Amino acid sequence: MEVPPPAIPADRLEGWRRVDSSVETPFDAKVVTVRAHTLVFEDADRGPILTERTGVNTAWRFFFVTRIQIRPNTRPSAALSRVVRNGAADGFEERLADRGFESIRKRDSRSIKIGDGDENRAADGDGTLVTYGARCVVDSIRIPLEGILVVWTRDGQYYVGGGAYPASVPQGVDPDTVRSLITPDSDRTALLAVFRSVGTADAG
Repeated sequence: MEVPPPAIPADRLEGWRRVDSSVETPFDAKVVTVRAHTLVFEDADRGPILTERTGVNTAWRFFFVTRIQIRPNTRPSAALSRVVRNGAADGFEERLADRGFESIRKRDSRSIKIGDGDENRAADGDGTLVTYGARCVVDSIRIPLEGILVVWTRDGQYYVGGGAYPASVPQGVDPDTVRSLITPDSDRTALLAVFRSVGTADAG
């Protein structure tokens, strides 16, 4: 079955470049098939500046969004949401490890409103936000990182969004050269704004 990519408004992608688009089948059984279409973006704004000032060539910020399609069509439920969240958490930690992140640890998990909600669709708009701490060491430069993972529903479909960004000034560089470029609170807010916009307009 074809899985459309998650639709992200173009104005939310300013300063980002798409680096990957993939469709996978995380689960396939006789009665249920789960397909996932994932888009991955990396920082095209501050990242090059940070690389120039630190000499560290890495993806300073990244995020992904996944649209999950379940066949036969199954409405969101508490049990299904738990399965999706657990699978998403495992996949996110693997994604961070594949990018060279170390000391990955879950910090917090809470409910969050992502979609618009609908009185006739009690689950729509409900989501779970999980925050992570991690680090990445490149050429002896230690970069503290924060990651977020969100699982939510919109129009009866599951979505997963996640990303990471510097949590504080990297150790081993002149802080005065990069301090203004390290904005974890703004980065977190920006990613949540991207996730909230998914499905509200045609893909960018």
